[in-house]
Amino acid sequence: MIRNATIAAIMVLCIAVAATRLRPDIAANALLGLYHWSAGLSKNHVDTNFGRISYLEGGEGPAIVFLHGIFARKEHWINMVRHMKQGHRVILLDLPGFGENAPLPAQQYDYAVQVTHIKSVLDQLGLQTFHLASNSMGSQIAAQIATDWPMRVQSLALIGSPTGVDTPVKTPFQQARANGAISLVVSDRASYDARNALLFLEKPYVPWAIEHIWVQSEINRAEHHKTVWNVIQRSNVVPIQHIVPTLAQPVLILWCEQDQIYHPSGLDVLLDLLPNGTGHMLQNCGHVPMLDQPKVTAQVYDRFLDTL
Repeated sequence: MIRNATIAAIMVLCIAVAATRLRPDIAANALLGLYHWSAGLSKNHVDTNFGRISYLEGGEGPAIVFLHGIFARKEHWINMVRHMKQGHRVILLDLPGFGENAPLPAQQYDYAVQVTHIKSVLDQLGLQTFHLASNSMGSQIAAQIATDWPMRVQSLALIGSPTGVDTPVKTPFQQARANGAISLVVSDRASYDARNALLFLEKPYVPWAIEHIWVQSEINRAEHHKTVWNVIQRSNVVPIQHIVPTLAQPVLILWCEQDQIYHPSGLDVLLDLLPNGTGHMLQNCGHVPMLDQPKVTAQVYDRFLDTL
């Protein structure tokens, strides 16, 4: 009986592996559903005049809205949220035109339009007051929303280095970007691996089926993403460095010592400008600490929220 059960288990495993390779889309959807459920999150959407916007939601209490960076997605916040204390309603958005959402016309990726779109989504979700947590490009958007809605945005957390800071020291990425010689667009597996080498000290584990679907989606959108990248670089936007001195809300900044995108010397630049800012330099993480160090990032954010 034991031998038969073992053989049956091996057969089921082999079938599952084969099915994953034959239909990675089905396997990815099943795994993502399990991933969402295990973190106490459910997938929802809101319909807007610029398309259907997907988001994850869980918990009860004061709301926290999480905004990801360029070419990222809502799932990148899950491991951090999993480690956070209970007592908040968390909303993880796929930004309009990114993640599961349909691509938008190129000019709708201009920062000003992105801000307008996200404010519309937050209105449709009925969020009268909320906290904002953000990463990279999402932080530029979040800072502008905090400026526009000083009574609705209760606090702002910049999780990982934000775009829009003139750091005293420049990383090789910043130098190349200034010359128009680099982007974060994925056009094949090699460029995907190269981007991961910039973002992470060590790439977090992602099940094969999920990673395959995500990578293929980016490759399929490569030409569109090149246009998106150029639109965002040319956006006529007030850099976050010039926004933060006007913010009335408490602000938390988490920057990683090993960030290869924006140099960590930018942390002191922002703290010197912030009237109500708290900063933490994290170790052993890159541009996205919620993925590199989700537990530590959650603990620091929880402590910040407790002070409010």
